[in-house]
Amino acid sequence: MFESLSAILLCMLVMLGGRYWVLMRRLGQAEQRYRMLSDRFLKHAQDTDRITQVLAHQFQEPLRRLIVYATKLSNACDGCQHHDLQRSVSVIKSQSERISRLCRDLQRYMRLNQHESASEVIYPDRIFQDVRMSARVLEMLGIEAEIEWRAGSESVFFPENYFAQIINILVDNAVEHAEPEDVLRLTITSEPIEDGWVRFVFEDNGTAVPEAHEDVFKLFERLGVNDEMGTGVGLALVRRMVEQKGGRVHMEMTESSTRVIFTVPKEPPIRQKKRVIYAEFLSTPGRGPL
Repeated sequence: MFESLSAILLCMLVMLGGRYWVLMRRLGQAEQRYRMLSDRFLKHAQDTDRITQVLAHQFQEPLRRLIVYATKLSNACDGCQHHDLQRSVSVIKSQSERISRLCRDLQRYMRLNQHESASEVIYPDRIFQDVRMSARVLEMLGIEAEIEWRAGSESVFFPENYFAQIINILVDNAVEHAEPEDVLRLTITSEPIEDGWVRFVFEDNGTAVPEAHEDVFKLFERLGVNDEMGTGVGLALVRRMVEQKGGRVHMEMTESSTRVIFTVPKEPPIRQKKRVIYAEFLSTPGRGPL
């Protein structure tokens, strides 16, 4: 009987040794693949950083010169009889400016993927004061606009520069879609929702997107809009900034308005977790506050 037990134990040790060897081999293969993927990721990050630098300098500088000389040509052609020449110079200038904006926005999008801003306690109503200044600038440009803040003065836990960019992008987008004969009306509201989040609703009375409106959050998408308007990057930036912090963004259409709805955290994640745990404790039968 002792010999039988010894044989069984020996078989078990052999089996465990075989499994250990297979496990170690697989662990070595996984470590090797991890190193390979890390090297690829590092190279990709370096390439992305290089492309961002190229967009900032190598592309923008020739475009600036092209715009300057196109402007000089346009001024020189004022009053001349060559209408085709005037039109050609105007197209060169407008398209150069558009490419410059596209490079700038693409640079912002790529930088956002590389460097994530830290969240902090901010007061959106204070940031909104800068948007009111934008309304005054619109009035100076001859665009009649009414921007109303109904979101209250509560704080949220979100990067301040992200929130300012989101609001400014949405204002710019509303201006691009505004009906020429109507007063542009923008309304921003907010409400707390479950699990420590706040929902912001940005509503305007501009031109509605006709179909597949969720696609406007994709990079370079411009649905139902003249090709000369926008770069197709702004709303993609909004989605990326919101989703980086765990929020969600979508668009809703009504007969008279367009709404962009996004969520941001009300408080730091650890505080949210503590509040949820405490709420679960209170909901347990037989337990409650002392």
